[in-house]
Amino acid sequence: MSNMQIALLSLTSLLAATVQAQSAPQFEVVVQENLPVAYQASDTKVTPGLLVPRNDTLEAPAVSLPSGAPDNETYMVFMIDQDVPRNGSTFTLLHWFRPDLHRSMDNDTLTLLMIDDNTPSIEGADYIPPTPPGGSGPHRYTFLLYPQPPNFTIPEAYADINPPADSAARIGFNLTAFASAAGLADPVAANYLRVLNGTEAETASAESATGTVGVAPTESPTTVASTTDSEAAASATASEDSPTATMSGTTTPSQSTTGDVNPPTESDSGGNVNVAAPYVGLALAVVGAGMWMA
Repeated sequence: MSNMQIALLSLTSLLAATVQAQSAPQFEVVVQENLPVAYQASDTKVTPGLLVPRNDTLEAPAVSLPSGAPDNETYMVFMIDQDVPRNGSTFTLLHWFRPDLHRSMDNDTLTLLMIDDNTPSIEGADYIPPTPPGGSGPHRYTFLLYPQPPNFTIPEAYADINPPADSAARIGFNLTAFASAAGLADPVAANYLRVLNGTEAETASAESATGTVGVAPTESPTTVASTTDSEAAASATASEDSPTATMSGTTTPSQSTTGDVNPPTESDSGGNVNVAAPYVGLALAVVGAGMWMA
């Protein structure tokens, strides 16, 4: 076999692997099965790498059961941004975590299991819409669907990912460490979109791109974190007022949230969650600089 044939074979294999991956490039978890995700208010069906206007993502999307997945199981969905820049590095933010999802009786849409008082049986992390900072390029937001194990509870180290607790655990959220702590199996499906806060020229350029490049990471994706401007502002007052956030709606994972969600200041590396003072400083520095981070 000639060197040219070897090179072509390697390129073909690389392209095939890229096409098969439904999670974002450079994301810490690689998934090949597509997860149907749709922002119903804007009638936007997400395909891997689709560039979506920020205003079309203000409410949490509807997530449907992928083809071939058991329809009698319980699932959980995550949404994570991996591309927030800060001091030459990139960070992740948990934008959404919704456990206790079941297939709808009417279609494949996953709906939220409710208990008698019309509240979720297990609290997750309310939806925060994408708000990437100007000039940071398109951010990649990956959705992942996991089967929920029996008797699932959120690991104690991650109990603060949702108000009214301290939501500091959202910044630096390490999905693989969470999955290990919670005893999760492999994800069954994934999808991702891109959101850009830029000029028309930047948007046109991003639309023609493949979605393989966001903000160039300088660290392993397993140690990254992200946040938004409004979340950073909320963080500045978190020491005085307890953060709150409530769900609106009762039946589907397309509920929006009301109230302020504070940005996390807790990072997770290697399966151990530590409250990191540098991340607190990061959030406060963001407020001072007036940056958007999402």
